[in-house]
Amino acid sequence: MKISELWFGFVKIPVDVAMAVLALLLSYWFRLHQVDLLPGVKLYEVAATTLPSLEYYLQTFVLPSVLVIIALCTIMGMYSLKSVESRWREIWRVTQVVLLWLVLIISWYFLVQK
Repeated sequence: MKISELWFGFVKIPVDVAMAVLALLLSYWFRLHQVDLLPGVKLYEVAATTLPSLEYYLQTFVLPSVLVIIALCTIMGMYSLKSVESRWREIWRVTQVVLLWLVLIISWYFLVQK
């Protein structure tokens, strides 16, 4: 196994953690500042008064969500050091993990938060 394959294999986890945290913080920021992603369509009529504080959001949602996606990636074999899989198979596995993560987040929201 090449040294570059080992290096990229070990860099996957910190990069996944950073991207998951960035995505969740960006979604918080979009909602806080009422950013409309569809030009000309006003989706937010009132201020974001139901948004939790950033500290609470980080502790109760971001940290558990990141741990769950890392666990899902590990269970699905995404951190294997083998690099013999095709690109399409890798894309399919990433799609499966993200969809499962999304289902778990939605389930957590409706079962625990409501």
